[in-house]
Amino acid sequence: MPDIAAFENCVQNQQPAQIITDGTNLARELGITGIPTFMINGKLVSGVLSEQQFEFIIKEALAETGR
Repeated sequence: MPDIAAFENCVQNQQPAQIITDGTNLARELGITGIPTFMINGKLVSGVLSEQQFEFIIKEALAETGR
């Protein structure tokens, strides 16, 4: 049962909780308020998007960069 031992070690160890806290704080600093969130050409794009929506956003970003 190595999985149970690994889980118990994880629960007792504070490092995973600190990693989650650090990630949450960084997300707040970046203005991320939900998941999924993507950064496309420096712009935050949040929410579940269709393939067509992604394609439009990416093409728009490429046009802004002259590609």
